[in-house]
Amino acid sequence: MKNGKLLFISLSLIIIGFAGLYITSYFYYSWPSTNTISTWSNNNPMQNMMNNMMGGRSTARKSSKTKFSSNGERIYYTATSKSNKPIKAQIGMMGVSSSYLACVDCHGADGKGQTMNMMMGSYKVPNITYEELFEEEKHTERDVKKAITEGVNHDGKELNFPMPIWKMSEKDFNDLIAYLKTL
Repeated sequence: MKNGKLLFISLSLIIIGFAGLYITSYFYYSWPSTNTISTWSNNNPMQNMMNNMMGGRSTARKSSKTKFSSNGERIYYTATSKSNKPIKAQIGMMGVSSSYLACVDCHGADGKGQTMNMMMGSYKVPNITYEELFEEEKHTERDVKKAITEGVNHDGKELNFPMPIWKMSEKDFNDLIAYLKTL
């Protein structure tokens, strides 16, 4: 009986916590403000809750960009391909929908990275411009592919949280690399 009550209380607190996040996200993003975060085009409370959990600073969701010069740019900004082949991300054991996360969200429109504040702390997101990756760091396309699709660096060491592991077709990956070379 004691375990049943404890389970009930635990589940109730979890549900109340998610309800609180949902309500907070709803009011945070719909309250009139000059804050640019509140002007996201998608005012979906569940998406906003996910964005809050992922740091709440999704530049792609603030962007009104709808025209892309290449498939690689589309992938970088939206994590969607013009071929409609799925591009999925996984952070640790958690699968993340591409509607919540794209490269630009962490690395920025210029690819120079930033400091991300998330629920579990702050993280330095690296610069992924062509000059930084290929000229200064001397990475190869194979190194970059392993980082993006396997979550490991050129030595096989796991990349730091919260770098997702992305699943995409070979063509989409090549298009993304071509776009990264323009940053």
